[in-house]
Amino acid sequence: MSAKPSEYISVAHLCALGKTYVAGAMGPGVHQSFPLPVLLERKLAVLFLFSRAEIVEPKAGCQIWPPQRLAYLCATTGNVLQVRSLDRGAAAAQNSSEAPLGSWLTPVDRMQDEFLTLQSQLLQSLDAVLPAFALSAAVGAEQQPAFRLLRDRLVGFLEPPLLPYYKSYAGPFLQWLGVPVEANAAR
Repeated sequence: MSAKPSEYISVAHLCALGKTYVAGAMGPGVHQSFPLPVLLERKLAVLFLFSRAEIVEPKAGCQIWPPQRLAYLCATTGNVLQVRSLDRGAAAAQNSSEAPLGSWLTPVDRMQDEFLTLQSQLLQSLDAVLPAFALSAAVGAEQQPAFRLLRDRLVGFLEPPLLPYYKSYAGPFLQWLGVPVEANAAR
């Protein structure tokens, strides 16, 4: 069922593939979510949500609308397994696609050293724990620091407007980490 750790593609590389093949096809003004692992038909995949995003008012952050699409990329090949319109009934948040869900950091904010450092560390940590998650196993001693970083910092890093969608579509991973989605820390 599972690949060896060396057989998984870096999550950072999967992010680039998502931007190229999915977000690129959707056009400008699309926000690609942070990647989260899922088991799709017993295969390890990485989930991305794609939403409209724009700065509507100065100093109000980047407004994020309900996701329009989701995509699954295979963690071993990088192939796009599926792109589909979001099933609004499956997500915990029921919002009109005409109104933004809320705000998040602007692209300029996301270029700050602190943000980029944490983002890079979280992506590396995902790489470290993917094999254990694919097996629904506990992480080994070597992966414990990565596991703890994800458990302690991931939800505070994720886009608050998308948390209900993360919980709906990547809930098993968040549960495996022991992360309460509702406990999003303020930035």
